[in-house]
Parts: sequence; C-alpha cells; structure tokens
Amino acid sequence: MNKLVLERINKIIVFFVSGLRFGIRLSETIKIIRAVEITPVPNGPAYLCGIIDIHGVIVPVINMQIRTGFPDRPTQVSDRFIIANAAKRIIALRVDEVTEILQNGENEFLNADLISPDLELHGIIRSNDGLILIYDLETFLTSDELNFLDKLSELKNQTKTT
Repeated sequence: MNKLVLERINKIIVFFVSGLRFGIRLSETIKIIRAVEITPVPNGPAYLCGIIDIHGVIVPVINMQIRTGFPDRPTQVSDRFIIANAAKRIIALRVDEVTEILQNGENEFLNADLISPDLELHGIIRSNDGLILIYDLETFLTSDELNFLDKLSELKNQTKTT
C-alpha cells in the first residue's frame, strides 16, 4: 500500500448518492450545508444544478446524481451541499446525505491506479459496511467543465463591476 497516498487522505467525508457511498478528503472540504435554493443557469450542462450564493461568493452546484451515472432528480430539502475545493475552484456537491468522517487507517485502502489510471478517484476504501469510492477533486472536473466554470466565473465578475 502506498503510505504517501494514505497520509494524504487520512480523513474522509462519506456521503450517499442514490444509495451508494462515496467520499472525498476532509482536507478538500470547506463546509457542509443544508440544501438552499439554487438559481438555474440557462443552457447549462446537465451536471450543473445551478449556482448558489454563499456569503457573496457565487458557487456552482454539481449534480452528483448525473456525475455518478444515476438519473437526475429535483433537489430535496433533505439534501446536503458539500462546499469543497476542486482544482482551485470552490464548488458545491449536491448529495443525498453526509453520514460520517471516516479515519482511513481503520479500513483497507485500494489505490485507484491499480484499477485504471484514468479514473477520477483516489481509490476505494473497503470498510465493514462495504466499498466507498473516494473522489479526487483535483481531477474530478474535465477540461470542458473547468472551461465552463471559468466562463461562469468571468460572467459573475463582469456583473460585479457594472
């Protein structure tokens, strides 16, 4: 097992999307909030629920149902938004629920590179309750998604100056 990878992802925030468990590093997480009203972005990509305002910062909300291959559903009052850093951008991940902060040392970690170097995952944790896919938020967004979010950010900045 790669000790460097284990040290980098020592604590994991575990969340559910459509009945399956996923996680991200605690160090990538800014905060977790209850679902709030989302402003849709006209002609936005399917993975984008819309945008929210968090203390004056416009944050894109990523639809984790779409990103994980499940059918879309409307945002529910019980949903949670994980506000996180992804590739030097602040994003919100819309998830069904956040369940725990997991200490990785207590579970078996499988490096994602052993499966495929093309995955947007750090790896997989095998816990007593089953498998948890751990997303790598540095590689989570594709170049097209990053470009769209950059344009959205530019638009936001233009509206501030006018």
